Amino acid sequence: MAACDRLGLIAWEEIPIVNAITESEAFTQNSKEMLREMIRQHYNHPSVLMWGYMNEVLLQMKFKDDPDRQKQYVENVAGLARELEDVVREEDPNRTTVMAFHGNFDLYHEAGLTKIPMVLGWNLYYGWYSADFLGLGRFLDEPRKILPDKLIIISEYGAGSDTRLHAIEPKRFDFTEQWQQKYLQSYLRQMQELEFVVGGTVWNLVDFNFWNIRSGISDSTSEEVSTQPVQIYSNAKEVELRVNGRSLGSKTVQQNEANFEVPFSDGMNRLEAVANVQGQSLYDVQKIDFRLQPKKLSNSGFKEINVNVGAHHFFVDHELNQVWVPEKAYEKGSWGYIGGCIVSKHGMVTEQEATKISLEVLRIPFIRRSGTVYKLFVLMLLMEHMS
Repeated sequence: MAACDRLGLIAWEEIPIVNAITESEAFTQNSKEMLREMIRQHYNHPSVLMWGYMNEVLLQMKFKDDPDRQKQYVENVAGLARELEDVVREEDPNRTTVMAFHGNFDLYHEAGLTKIPMVLGWNLYYGWYSADFLGLGRFLDEPRKILPDKLIIISEYGAGSDTRLHAIEPKRFDFTEQWQQKYLQSYLRQMQELEFVVGGTVWNLVDFNFWNIRSGISDSTSEEVSTQPVQIYSNAKEVELRVNGRSLGSKTVQQNEANFEVPFSDGMNRLEAVANVQGQSLYDVQKIDFRLQPKKLSNSGFKEINVNVGAHHFFVDHELNQVWVPEKAYEKGSWGYIGGCIVSKHGMVTEQEATKISLEVLRIPFIRRSGTVYKLFVLMLLMEHMS
């Protein structure tokens, strides 16, 4: 908490009543005691904005086979919530109270829980657990309409990522940093547009990284660069990008973002973003180690290639200092897959089930692995003199 005070970070602190409660006097008294101790311990920290006491408390609903008993359970949850709300108001009448709910408005509203805290937090993952980013705004329409005087925050949002995985064209649930980036951009822009949403807290662990080891295939047989997109985030009106001392020009910053197509060369690339703000030049520099793969493997510059079989994304192995590139269709003199079909996680072919794959007299067996979907393919490494 002291670090939050020093850094100017706003904190929401809560006790661990999550998913369900125990209907007992001991549980109630322990919950009250935890809440009092938390508030008294951290009362004098200016970074604390809200006190919370329940999080997704109806997520694991009890007594599903006994409607009457379940109704009584929900009433007891709401009763405990009211008691804990009173504790906060008594201990600290100058701060706000908050509860976080999972994405089921009717459940919490019918239980009476949406009327108890001063701030309603919604844990929403549209674009991660479900496909559509814009489901966020559609979901919030109902609580906004029914509870117009309640403050609303997005108490959890986020997408999982692995700092080793990167994609030019990311997909939902691929765990690339680029899908996470796309997800966060969408949520931030929506929250800015939805004026009744007063804040948001991203759900994250240690997924902070910069893609500073890259690889790619040269744009053509005659060019020794691979062009890939780079995003620059800024609150300036315009930003210029310089790559290895050469300017790629300036772009207008739209919604805090400027996009450039960068021609990466083999080896270390120096990227410098420059902006002019109130007559002062500001800049940021990143160095990217790029492993250029030639268009034709017969080129003298070819050393090795690591292919991330069946995947559309790059894999960066920091321990071995390697980059595995996505698979691609075969091109003469180069490499890639020829034909193929999709195999389910259970090993059953989902497209053209009876299809068998062959290359001349070579028969290719199906690739199977539990829990994983693979594209079956033949990887061709054909040097020019062989093709």
